[in-house]
Amino acid sequence: MSEPTSFYTGADGAFTATPRAASPWNPANQNGVAIVALMTHLIEQTPTLAPMMLARLTVEIARPTPIAAFEADCRIVREGRRMQNLEVVFRAGGEIRARATALRVRRADSPVVAETLSYPAPEDTPARSLSRSDGPRGGLETRVLSGGLLERGPGRGWVRPAVDILPGVAATPLVAAAMAADIGSAMSSIFEHGVWSFANVDVALHFVRPPEGDWIFADAATVSAGDGSALVNTTLADRRGPFARAHQTLFVEPMRIPSLSVLEAARA
Repeated sequence: MSEPTSFYTGADGAFTATPRAASPWNPANQNGVAIVALMTHLIEQTPTLAPMMLARLTVEIARPTPIAAFEADCRIVREGRRMQNLEVVFRAGGEIRARATALRVRRADSPVVAETLSYPAPEDTPARSLSRSDGPRGGLETRVLSGGLLERGPGRGWVRPAVDILPGVAATPLVAAAMAADIGSAMSSIFEHGVWSFANVDVALHFVRPPEGDWIFADAATVSAGDGSALVNTTLADRRGPFARAHQTLFVEPMRIPSLSVLEAARA
């Protein structure tokens, strides 16, 4: 049987996760990259009363979402011509597994104060993945300058989607940015793999403008005070320059049984 080419199948609120959406921490559950990809896609498909851009996206992973059938509902909480609020909820087994909230704001001309960040183009970046494996990880192709699964963070590099969201539905630049935001914890890891678990329980993005293109540059750093959690701060950029900031909360604890998937990812 050939490997699926998308994270999910389904439509109209009823979806099934494929093995491409499997988490490196537990292959029975979905990974964060896939979850934020589908949630962002559902938000992007929701119409607005006026031309708008996504200004804020927050995703909270309440409990694992299984590699199985589940429900995904996207609803408008507040509708207007200046702002729109949305909520996306994943349900499985009658329980809420993940939730996203989004804020869109109307687009209009305003003064420009651009942030600067120095980085090479993706064509000038070595095709180095997060691990020694040459294949995509978590549905993303990576070209890492520093950090990753074998080198302690901070981390910097380019990422782009390598898997469709649904059959025949490729990731847009906005979806690619949301996927890249979730990879910041792996790009900038400060924890020894196979010894520590550091799954993220949320992702929060703030956009200053819509992203452009499929390649997204992530400049990420993980900080921890040693209290069982950590914070990942990521600047996201495209070929034009920085366009968003992302943050992840990590739940850090010793691994009870070393994860073969994590060890294989690091040592492959």
